[in-house]
Amino acid sequence: MDASITTPTLTPLPPGPLLLGVSGGGDSIALLHLLLAQGQANRLHIATYNHNWGPFGPQAVAFVRSLCHTHNLPFHTATGQGKPATNAEATARTERHTWLQATATQLGASIVLAHTQTDLAESFLLRAGKGSGAGGLAAMQPLSTMGGVTYGRPLLNTSRESLRTYLTANGHTWLEDPDNELGGSQRARIRKLLPALAAAGISAHGLAASAQAVAQANAALEAFTTSIPLTNPLPLPTLLNQPEDIALRLLLRLIQTIHPHQILPVRRTKRQSLLARLRTQPQGHATLSGVKFSWKNNQLSYKSQ
Repeated sequence: MDASITTPTLTPLPPGPLLLGVSGGGDSIALLHLLLAQGQANRLHIATYNHNWGPFGPQAVAFVRSLCHTHNLPFHTATGQGKPATNAEATARTERHTWLQATATQLGASIVLAHTQTDLAESFLLRAGKGSGAGGLAAMQPLSTMGGVTYGRPLLNTSRESLRTYLTANGHTWLEDPDNELGGSQRARIRKLLPALAAAGISAHGLAASAQAVAQANAALEAFTTSIPLTNPLPLPTLLNQPEDIALRLLLRLIQTIHPHQILPVRRTKRQSLLARLRTQPQGHATLSGVKFSWKNNQLSYKSQ
């Protein structure tokens, strides 16, 4: 390896077994090689999910399976139902994370993902374009918990470009998803815009820093929200007398008390619609994310649908 090439630095990982999500792309392949170089092979399980959208899925599974065989690593894979006609990206994300969480729970492992600083920038732009609030704009964290499973993201301070430099310098190969080049997904289209934004002075580093700042503000809002006691039924003034952002978070907490292992949060726009009804209708019923809400006499009840 060229002495001028800096090896990317990883942030600390959770203890115990690790289920590493590997797509075959440069980011996850680089993380796999970095962990092997650190002597962590005995902690690793490798997971590759085939979304079954086209030929790239089976190619990625075969590529990663071969790499695991070379390094004597346990390999786990599953195949999805194919590309749905609507909400394909969101459906794929839910499908993949549901499988990862089930596999990690079975293994007693934490999930490790190769999200980078570049991913933080892309996610910030993607969610800002959809009108996300602080919770959606907040940066992913190196260590977090979701659905009762610990997640590690040790590359959040590292750019995608530096990982490819590391791979090339060490003679490691990886796959390129043709969707990224064709710009088939919204994220892929945003990825293509990043060089033009950088030329205009809007760098991935700066976008990621903004996402981290929003994450700090979001943590403060969450701390306040969780200090509010919940009952069932809940007195409506407890909800409606709060600023809108706090009220929307309280609605999410109510849903999570019924479905504590729900992987993805309910969209802010859907919670806003329910909140508007609660403010304007003295009584009514609504269902949101598998939870049935009923309100009258200034009381809000909620239960599984």
